[in-house]
Amino acid sequence: MKKNALLSIISGLLLWIAWPPTAYTTIFLFVGFVPMLLAMEDIITSTSYTRKGPKLFWITFLGFFIWNTLSIYWVYNSLKDAGAIVAVFIALIPYSLGPLLMATACWLYYR
Repeated sequence: MKKNALLSIISGLLLWIAWPPTAYTTIFLFVGFVPMLLAMEDIITSTSYTRKGPKLFWITFLGFFIWNTLSIYWVYNSLKDAGAIVAVFIALIPYSLGPLLMATACWLYYR
């Protein structure tokens, strides 16, 4: 499980490096999905996991959450005038909904 979490974190960081896509970082968009796909394959083909669906969902959510949070940090920065506490709660909406949708797509693929 720790190996899959580490692969998911690496995937999120590689995808963040590629964002925004420029001439030399675009390749990381393709390479960045490889660790997450390896973690997904390990969960799907493993016989040691009893409930594969939730594990697959949370591993992919972790990677997509890291990518999404690091890529759209500007949402929090643009809300600083509203106050720090309000900005945190408002910024949590896009920080959590994006990874939720992407992890749900991976989970539905497994189903």
